[in-house]
Amino acid sequence: MSSNDTIRLLLIHDTPSEAQRLVSMLHNAGRPNRAQHVASAAALTKLLQDKTWDLLIAAENSKQLPPRWHCALSANCRKTYR
Repeated sequence: MSSNDTIRLLLIHDTPSEAQRLVSMLHNAGRPNRAQHVASAAALTKLLQDKTWDLLIAAENSKQLPPRWHCALSANCRKTYR
């Protein structure tokens, strides 16, 4: 993956401003991205069904989507970046 490739990113965090901070950090590091903040299990399910995603970043302490959701649904993110 070149540094010019846009990362399709799902963010699971209770605070939209913190999710935006993560997007800004990636952008400032030269990693272009298209991010979607996820606020509920229903929204996550729909987003995973409707689109292909490269990366899912989840807050461990999210109240809206507990960690069991992250593991169960992250298989829909198809790429691994290292």
